Amino acid sequence: MLDQVWAAIDVAKTQTSRLDAFCSPSTGPVATLVEDRVIPLMLPVRDWKRALQRCVDSAPAAQFTNKSGPVALLWLALGEQGALLDSLLSDRTHLGYRGVVLGAMGGGHVPEKLVNRLADLAARLPVVVASRTGGGPLLRQTYEGPGSELALRSSGLIYAGRLPPLKARLLLDLLLRAGIDRAEMSAVFDVCS
Repeated sequence: MLDQVWAAIDVAKTQTSRLDAFCSPSTGPVATLVEDRVIPLMLPVRDWKRALQRCVDSAPAAQFTNKSGPVALLWLALGEQGALLDSLLSDRTHLGYRGVVLGAMGGGHVPEKLVNRLADLAARLPVVVASRTGGGPLLRQTYEGPGSELALRSSGLIYAGRLPPLKARLLLDLLLRAGIDRAEMSAVFDVCS
């Protein structure tokens, strides 16, 4: 795009209508076009692609077209009361959702009042935490408070590494369609860190 090559895992549209609307906030382009030559700037990390292929290649192709429900995308903010979480928890079918991706604050944090509900929801279906910031990987072991990454990881929530919420939703949907179990899902997302 505009004489630059971007890695799919990192590229994002960051402007609504500019010619240079795409960029990778955390990494930059992997190559650039100069005259008639593609000049590599870095080698993209492909560990996430290999981990995904190991899981998905064994799934029958017909399984991917079987739609058993969407993946919810919830954007969290300060002052969030959790009404949508309550609805997901109180409905025996979780409103038809097969999984949830949370657009969390900063390095993967949520308001303290949501922690117990999120842990309860994670016990019922996959809940993936991604950062709404748009750049940088999630934290693993920095904060210990109730809404921190340590507390949420120990409660069974899956962390999306450096994937933003929309890409995490796409990956979770693919893994669910392939019939991948939670341990393998967590391993695939972990490689994205």
